[in-house]
Amino acid sequence: MRASASRKLFPMWRIFGLLLLSAMILAAQAQTRTVKVRYGYFPEARPVRVACARGWLNFVDGNTQYQVACYPQTSGAFVASRLDSDQLDLADMGSTPLAQALAREIDISVIYITDYKGESQGVYVRPSSDGYVGVENPFDLVNRTLGVPFGSTMHYQVLYILDLFGITGSVSLLNLSPTEIIEAWDDGTIDAAACWGEAREHVLGGSGDTSSVANTLVTAGVMGDWGRPTFGVVAARRPFLTEHTNFVRYFTAVFGVLTDSFIDNLGTGDSANVARWTPQTNGVISFLPSLADSIMKADQSPRSPSIDFINQERRALDLYIQQSITEQASCDYLPPRLGICRRPSLLHEAIQQTADFLLDQKIIQSMGLLGDMGDSGSCLDSNTFCGSDVLNGEILDIGVQQYGSLISSSTFLSGNVFANSEIGRTSGDSNCPEEGLINLSNRAIQISDGADAIAGKSYSDNLKCSWRVLRDDPNDVVEINFQRVKVWSGDSVRLYSSRYANDCLPSNPSLVLLAQISGFDLAQSLPPLRALGCLLVEFVTDANQERSYGDPTSDSGDGFVAIAQDYTSQTCSCNGFPCDSDGMCQCDGLHWGGDCSFTDYCLGTTYLDTSGIGTRIASSNALQSGLAGATQLYPNDLDCRFELNSGPGRNSIVFEVEYDLETTFDVLELYTGSLNSKNSLYTTLTGSSHGMRETYYIPTDANGSVTIRLVTDSRGRRSGFSGDVRSDFGSPASCNSGQTGYNCEIDHCIAQNEFAPVSSGIYTNPLFQIGRVMSQRNDLSLRPISSTCTWSLSATGTGSMRIAFTDPFDLEPHRSGSVGDKLTIGSTEIFSESCSSDEQCSNDWQTGVCDTSKGSCTVKSAFDLNTNSVDIVLSTDRNDNGNTYRGVFFDALVVRACPEGEGQQQCELGDGGQCVDGVCVCQGGIACDCPCDGSGVVSELDAGLLAAVIVPLILIAAGGFWWYRRRKILRSRAQKAVIAEKEEELEAFRNSVVGMRTATTLYLPRSKTIRQSMILPGKSIEDIVPMKPPPKSKIQWCWKETSHMMDNHAPDKIVGDPRDCWIKYDAAQNMNLETVYQQYLSNQTKQNRIIYPLPGYKVDLEKMIQTKEATGFERDVLRVEQVPDALQEQARNERKEIDMDDVVIGDSLPEEICDEPQMALVAGDVIQISSQRQDGWAFGTKLHHQDEAVARELVRLATTGVATDEANVFTDTGWFPVEHTEIPTGEQLAVLQNKVGDTGALDPPSYWDAVNDPSIVQRHSLGKDDPERKAVIKAFKSTLKPPNFNKKVKIMNVERIQNLAMWQSYVVKRQTICYREAGADATEHAREKAIERFERHWLWHGTNVEVKDKIVQQGFNRSFCGKNATVYGKGVYFARDASYSAYPTYSVPDAKNHQYIMACRVTVGEYCPGVQNGLTPDVRDVQTQTLYDSTVGLLHGDNMSNPSIYVTYHDAQAYPEYLIEFKLS
Repeated sequence: MRASASRKLFPMWRIFGLLLLSAMILAAQAQTRTVKVRYGYFPEARPVRVACARGWLNFVDGNTQYQVACYPQTSGAFVASRLDSDQLDLADMGSTPLAQALAREIDISVIYITDYKGESQGVYVRPSSDGYVGVENPFDLVNRTLGVPFGSTMHYQVLYILDLFGITGSVSLLNLSPTEIIEAWDDGTIDAAACWGEAREHVLGGSGDTSSVANTLVTAGVMGDWGRPTFGVVAARRPFLTEHTNFVRYFTAVFGVLTDSFIDNLGTGDSANVARWTPQTNGVISFLPSLADSIMKADQSPRSPSIDFINQERRALDLYIQQSITEQASCDYLPPRLGICRRPSLLHEAIQQTADFLLDQKIIQSMGLLGDMGDSGSCLDSNTFCGSDVLNGEILDIGVQQYGSLISSSTFLSGNVFANSEIGRTSGDSNCPEEGLINLSNRAIQISDGADAIAGKSYSDNLKCSWRVLRDDPNDVVEINFQRVKVWSGDSVRLYSSRYANDCLPSNPSLVLLAQISGFDLAQSLPPLRALGCLLVEFVTDANQERSYGDPTSDSGDGFVAIAQDYTSQTCSCNGFPCDSDGMCQCDGLHWGGDCSFTDYCLGTTYLDTSGIGTRIASSNALQSGLAGATQLYPNDLDCRFELNSGPGRNSIVFEVEYDLETTFDVLELYTGSLNSKNSLYTTLTGSSHGMRETYYIPTDANGSVTIRLVTDSRGRRSGFSGDVRSDFGSPASCNSGQTGYNCEIDHCIAQNEFAPVSSGIYTNPLFQIGRVMSQRNDLSLRPISSTCTWSLSATGTGSMRIAFTDPFDLEPHRSGSVGDKLTIGSTEIFSESCSSDEQCSNDWQTGVCDTSKGSCTVKSAFDLNTNSVDIVLSTDRNDNGNTYRGVFFDALVVRACPEGEGQQQCELGDGGQCVDGVCVCQGGIACDCPCDGSGVVSELDAGLLAAVIVPLILIAAGGFWWYRRRKILRSRAQKAVIAEKEEELEAFRNSVVGMRTATTLYLPRSKTIRQSMILPGKSIEDIVPMKPPPKSKIQWCWKETSHMMDNHAPDKIVGDPRDCWIKYDAAQNMNLETVYQQYLSNQTKQNRIIYPLPGYKVDLEKMIQTKEATGFERDVLRVEQVPDALQEQARNERKEIDMDDVVIGDSLPEEICDEPQMALVAGDVIQISSQRQDGWAFGTKLHHQDEAVARELVRLATTGVATDEANVFTDTGWFPVEHTEIPTGEQLAVLQNKVGDTGALDPPSYWDAVNDPSIVQRHSLGKDDPERKAVIKAFKSTLKPPNFNKKVKIMNVERIQNLAMWQSYVVKRQTICYREAGADATEHAREKAIERFERHWLWHGTNVEVKDKIVQQGFNRSFCGKNATVYGKGVYFARDASYSAYPTYSVPDAKNHQYIMACRVTVGEYCPGVQNGLTPDVRDVQTQTLYDSTVGLLHGDNMSNPSIYVTYHDAQAYPEYLIEFKLS
C-alpha cells in the first residue's frame, strides 16, 4: 500500500506553512481561552511522532488556543478505557482494541490511519539450544508459554493462529505488558512473544544478548496475506470531535503531511524530504532525532538520542506500510463524505471481520453497530456500520483543504527539535510506603503517592501502597479530603474503614469499602470520607508506567494528595441527614460520602434499614425518579455496595429495580448476607430491563442482611440502575417449570438452585430420585450471557448418578478446550462438541454420531456417571453468536447396583425391569446399572416351571427347595452387590491413579558400592552386611491417664502395660520437657523447675506432678529411659533373612543418569511412575511397601552396610527397570485404597488447570493480577522482613506445578501418616483434624537452576535435595520462614542473578530433634519399631511446637506447589 513515485504528494512546503501558521497563531494568545488536548500514542517509529516532539500540534482557532500533551501508551486495551473515561481526547489504537471498543459502543470516531502493521509486529519464538527444544512451527507452541498484551492487536492475531492450527487451549498465554515481555524473555519464562516496538527489538537481539535471539514465527504482514490484516488508527472521542472540529481537522492535516513527506523520502516530490528522513543527529535538517526522542527509550538521554538509536528507528519506519492523504480519504479506507461511497471500505470489512472473530472467541458480548454492515450498494443508512460516521475521512479531507491554502513554501519555521518537557522516561516519582501507619493525634497530615499530581512528576508502576490512619480512641472519627487527584484508568485509590486498628490491614476481607477512585480532576467534586476508628488508604497501580511527552501545561503531573484529620464537629454536618451517636452521617441510598453531599454516582458502602416502609437506591442521585430520559452515564471501575437490614422476623428483602448495564461486563450482584462476613450470591443482573421494573426477593441471612453491589469494568458505560427495597415476611415458595428464586420470581437458573421434582414417569421410586434440573423456564431459550448456575449434591452422598434428559441437550457448539457453554458434574464436562465426522464424537456421554445439520456431536438421552457428593454446574459464556438454544432439562437419579440371579446380571426382569434410552430401569422404577446389550434376556427364577417338574414328584420337597433356593439367591445377590460395589470402587481407584505398577520380584540395584562377594553361595546376611551400631537410649515423658479413659488412646500412645495408664506426651512437648529437665538437673532452682508443656497446664519437675491451672486437678508425670540393650535386641529381631537366589541384581544405570538414585524392590510393592525412558528404566515412588524391613536389608546389601551419598540407593524412590513390575491386581489395589480412603483424595486440587495428560508435568505461570499469585507472593514476603532478612526482593515469575503422579504419591504418604495417627476406625472429621495437624503449607525450599527442573519432574529426592545441610540429618530440608531458604547459600543465583525457591506442602507428621548426619529419624516406639516421620532443627527463639527447620526422609512427604523466581537487590 505504499504510495508510488507518481502519486501526487503534499510537498514539504506545506509542512513549513503549517509551522508558520502555528507561529502566527501563537503570537495572538493574549485574549484566548486555553484547551488542553490529551493525545495518547504508542512509542513506536511513525512519521507523525515528529509533531509531538516539535510542538506542531498546538493550534489556535479564533480565541481558542489548543495545547497538546502527548502521552505514551502501552496497548490499545488501555487506550479504549482512557478514551471512554475522558482521560484521553485522541489516541492511537490497534484494529483489535478498536473493533472491541466499537462493538461495546464506546463513542469514538476513526479520523486517521497511522499504518498497516506489515513486518512491525509478530510472533517471535526461541530457537533450539543447549538441550532446549525450540519452536519451529505453530504446532510446536503446544504446551509452551507465550506472552502477549491481552486485548491488543497481537492478541487477536495469536488467537487466530491458535484457532487456525487447531491448538486453542493447548498453549499457555500470559497477559504481559511490553516491558514485562522483555523481562520474561530474559528470564526464560516464556517460549514465545507476540509483541512490537521495543519488545520486538529486544527479543530479536536488540539487547545485544545473542544467546537468546528469537526467530520470527509469523509477522502481521503474513497474517494480512492470510486474510487477517491489522492496522493502527487515530480515534477521537465523539463529543470532543463535535466540540473541537477545526482542531481535529488541523491535527489530521499535520499527520497527513508528515506521512506524505516520509513516503516521498527519496525526494521525488520534494528533494528536501531526502535529508528530513536520513539518519543524523542534526535535528534542524533531519526529523529523525525528534522522532527518536519521542519514543522515550529509557537508555537514551532526553533531547539527545544516539545515532545508533536514530538508525534503529529509521529502519523501524520501513517495517510499517504507510498511506498517503489521498489513499486514506477515499472510499477504499476512510469515506471522505457520508453517502458518497457505494460500498463498505476495506477498513469497514477488516474491522467487522475482527469483531466477528472476537465474538466467536467470547471476548465481546455482541457486535453492536458492527453487526449490520448495511446495503453494500449504497451505505446510505446512518444506522448501519458503513453508513455511519464511525470511519470519518471527512475530517482529514476537509482539514487538508481548509489549512492547505495557508501553507507557505518560502518560510521554514523549525521550532523546537525536542519537546520542552517530559515525565517518566525511566521510572516514576512515587515514594509511598507499602504499609504506612498514621496516628493523627489532633493534627492534619498529608497523604500522597510522592508524585502528588504536580507538574513534572508521575507516579510509579506496580505500586501497592497503603496507609492506616487512626486515632487513639477507636470511638473517634477520622476524615480524609482529597486536594488533587489524577489517576489513570487501570490504577486506583481505595479507601476502607475498620473500627479497630488491628483489623485495619490490607487485604482483610472484613474491611468496609468507602470509595474506589480513579480519574482526573476529581478533587473538587469528591466529598469528605469518614471512618470510625481507622481508615485505610490503598494506592494500587498496574505494570504500565505513566509518562508524558511535550506537555506544555502546569497540570502535567499525575498522582494524588489527600489530607487526613480528626473529625470532632459538635454539630451534625450531614447535609440534612441524621448522624448516629458516634457522629457518623446516616445517608440514604441516593447520597454518599462522609457528609452525604455526593450525588454524582454511588460511592463505597451504604448501610440502610428497610424494616420500615422501604427506601429508594440508585447508581446516581439523578436516577431517583427512574431511568427514563437519563443522560448521565455511570463511571468505569465502579464498586459500590448497599448493605440492607430487614429487621427481625423478615425472611427476604424485595428489590424492585429498573436497570441499564453493559451486558456481561457490568453487573448488579444480589447477595444473601454482608460482603464483610459470610455471604452467598443469590443472582446477578446485567444488560437491560428494557424500561420495565423487575422484582427480586433476596433471602436474608440470620442477621436479616442482604447486599446489592454494582460493579463496572474499565470501559463501556451505560445509565445505571434505580430501585426500591423493602422487607418482606413471606416464606420461600416451591418452584416448578424452570422458575427459580425465593418467590419463584426468576425465569432462569440462578447462582444456587433447588432441585425440582423429577418429571419422568419411568423413575418412580422417590428414594432414588435426586431431582430435576432446568436451565430456564420451559417456554424460554437459554440466556446468551455469562453466568454460572449450581445445584448442590452435597446431601445425596451418591456414588453413581444417572442423567436422564427429558429434552434434547442443546447448548452452543464449541471445540474441546475452547471457551463455551458446558454442564459440569464432578470432573465430567458435557458440552455440544463441534464436529465434522462421527469419529470426533468419542466421549462416553456422546452417541458417537455427529449431527452435521448442527455441526456438533449428539449427547445421549441418558447415561450414568460416577460421582461423590459433587455439584451440578451449568456455565454459559458471554454470547451465543446470535443463535438461540434450548438449554438443559434433565432428571438426576441415584443409580443402584444391578441385582443378580443365577450368577448372571440381567436388566429386563420378568417382573418389571426394562431398558430405556440404552440404560436399565429395574423393578420399582429404580435406575440401576445392569447392562442393556440385548444379550439373552433372563427373568427371575420361574417358579411355575419348577412346579410343573417338581410337584409331580413331591410338593413338600418342591416348596422347601424353592424356599431354600430363593433365600440363597437373595443372599447371593446381596453379597455380589457388595462385591460389585467394591469392584467399582477399585476400578474408580485404579482409574484415578497415574502410572501405577507393582513389583514382581526382589530387586537389588547395582550401586557403585555393591560387593561381588555378596552373590557367592553360603553367605549369610551377617557375613555380607554388618549389624547396625546399637541405637542410643530413648527418653519418653508420660502423664497418667484416668483408667476408664484409656480406651480413647491409640495403642502407640501408651507406654508399657496399659493397666498402668501412662500416656506419651507428643514429640514437641517431650522435647521441651527433656530440655528443661536437663537444665533443672544442672541448676536445681525453684525458678527453672516449672515448665508449661501445653497451654493451661504446668509440670513441676521436682514433684513430677502436672497441674491443670484452671481447676487445680493434678496428675502424675513419669520420665522413661528405654535402655540400649532392649533397643539392640529389638533391632536384631527386626533383621530379615533373604535368600540370595531369589534376588535379582540389576544392571548399571545408563550413563546419562548414572549419578541419580535407584530404588530397591520387594515383590508386592506398589510404585507410581513419574518418568519413563524408552530403554525400560523408570523413575518412581512407592505408594505401598510390601515389606519395608526387607527393602531396608536390600539397601544395606547395595550400600555395603553404609548408606553413603555415593551409593544413592533408597527403599522408597529412584530408578528401576520396568521389566520387574506389572499392573497391580485387585487385592493390591484394595490394600492401597485402604491407605488413601476416599478415592477423590487422589484427584488434582480444584484450583489446578485442567490436566490434559496426567503423564506430563504442567507448569502454569500465574499472571500478575491472579489472586493465586498474590497469595503465594504474600506468603513468601511475609517472612522476608528485618532483622532476619534485609534485602529487597523483586518477583520475576511464579509458576504453579501440576505433576499429578507426584501429587498422588504425596497424598498417599500424607493419608498413611494421618490415618495412622487418627486410627483405623477414626471418623472423617478425626482424619481431617489429623491432616490439619500434620500437614504444613507452605514450607520453603531453596534450589538452583540445575536442580529445580529435576524437582518439578521427580520430586524431592535426597540425592539432589539434601546436599546443602546435614546438621539436622541427611534428608530434605524445608524452612518455616522463606528468609532462611532465600539466602544465596540455598537459593543459588544463576547467571542472571535470579534465584529460585519452592512453596511446598509438607506432611511433617510426628517429629523429633535432628542429629548431624542422621540417616533416619529416631525410633518413636520401641515395641513397634515405628520411626518419627521427620526431624526438626531449632534456631534462636524456637521451640518444638514451632521449629524453623523440618527435615524429611521420604521423598513423597513433600509436594512443590509453586516455583518462585526472584531477584535480590
